[in-house]
Amino acid sequence: RILENAGTLTVSGGTVFFNLGNLGGGAVINNLAGATLEVQGEPDFNDNFPSVSSVNNAGLFRKSGAGETRFGNNAIAFNNTGTVEITGGSLGIEAGCTNNGRIEVAAGAVFAMKSGTVTTGPAAEHAGDGTFSLQGATLTLSEPATFPNLAFTTGTLRGTATVTATNTFSWTGGIMRDAGKTLISSGATATISGGNNKDLSANRILENAGTLTVSGGTVFFNLNNFGGGAVINNLAGATFEVLGETDFSHNFATVS
Repeated sequence: RILENAGTLTVSGGTVFFNLGNLGGGAVINNLAGATLEVQGEPDFNDNFPSVSSVNNAGLFRKSGAGETRFGNNAIAFNNTGTVEITGGSLGIEAGCTNNGRIEVAAGAVFAMKSGTVTTGPAAEHAGDGTFSLQGATLTLSEPATFPNLAFTTGTLRGTATVTATNTFSWTGGIMRDAGKTLISSGATATISGGNNKDLSANRILENAGTLTVSGGTVFFNLNNFGGGAVINNLAGATFEVLGETDFSHNFATVS
């Protein structure tokens, strides 16, 4: 079934299920160009059986109010070619996302990439004073992408393109791999902290042009044997401070 919005659609309370009664999957919600779909509070979009469905936004998709709205159960993909505004709470991605539009996150709000694969296209924009949070998904970049505030707690950041953090970057766990670059821009503040494993592998470059502070735990190079050759560059004019007894370690016999 297709639910298509060309006007103004407001969703509040409860759960919108896809295939709740196991009558068949493949249902879709399309928010068309020029239309507005607003989710207020914390309703979820969920699938009761393992069939893939999607919410496709070409207009304005707004998440407002407190709480989290999830595209849940690893089965509801969210695809954006329009504008997403998260003005309150968080929007949780659990079955992947393709973004070739604009996602704007207000201060205190979160775009949470929890599971699945998140990809960005050449027209993707990431804006606002809130947080883009990688919490278990795989964020794959084949085109350069810029995030004002990027928090990386677990999951994988991969691809051959450059991802740039312009305001803040935090890394407390997870894997950065492939021959792309993670750039902390001039004027940005970054932290690598906590006891969870952090892994740079497969020719990944972590480049600091701002202020980077490392504390606690170990930064591994090629912990999971994805490939060596990873590099940390601290550029001229940048500051790289290690607090306490943080280690930089290699798990396999390749040079980084």
